[in-house]
Amino acid sequence: MIKNTIKLIVVSLLGSIVVGCGAVNTKPLADADLLSIKGKTLLIAKYEKLPDFTATTALNAQFGIIGAMTAISNGNEMIAKNDIKDPALAIASSVGNQFEKSYDMSVHEASDFVQAGVKPEQLAMQYKNYDYVLDISTFYWRSAYYRLDPNNYQVMYSANARLIDTNTAKVIFEDRCAHQPEYEDTDNAPSYAELEDGSGLRRSFDLSIKYCIDQIEKNARLIPMDEGKVATAQ
Repeated sequence: MIKNTIKLIVVSLLGSIVVGCGAVNTKPLADADLLSIKGKTLLIAKYEKLPDFTATTALNAQFGIIGAMTAISNGNEMIAKNDIKDPALAIASSVGNQFEKSYDMSVHEASDFVQAGVKPEQLAMQYKNYDYVLDISTFYWRSAYYRLDPNNYQVMYSANARLIDTNTAKVIFEDRCAHQPEYEDTDNAPSYAELEDGSGLRRSFDLSIKYCIDQIEKNARLIPMDEGKVATAQ
């Protein structure tokens, strides 16, 4: 996990911050699957361990690997001391509720945790008593100074989403959201002090959570029953 985080920091140091790196092709729910999920059970998976949160500053960016490790340590401390919750939990809860409203699914939250990198087959086996598993996890999160404004910071967030049929262990829906709040004036972006006290992180993650919910619900074709009907499979 730390190696992956360092790779992201190196990208930042080169001046090319990439939001949503790594290929995940959006796979919308097919008409046949929309019909199949109606009235079924849905389990929302949870992750106990999160990716490292890196807090890159103009100072620690000058010191290579040592600076990268400092950014990781400082970032993780920000998350821990401010009790910042995994944004994926809020995203999954909202998307799960929409599955319930749109397709009359019986939605449940897992009482245990899964490990990063878990395969669809493992999730299907672990939660075989449910028809489907909604797996939304934080892919990466980090902060970095603006190159032209080192006193203020951009906060980036990305999450992966997939819906798994436990009967076949197949992924019938897949998506990745990536978001970074934009500011016309970077003076309005969080300062390092606001990252440290948690206020800047919460404000940024709230925006990213909303963005991801909207994107995932759209791509999963989650339309409230009173606004539309499930397309009839041909």
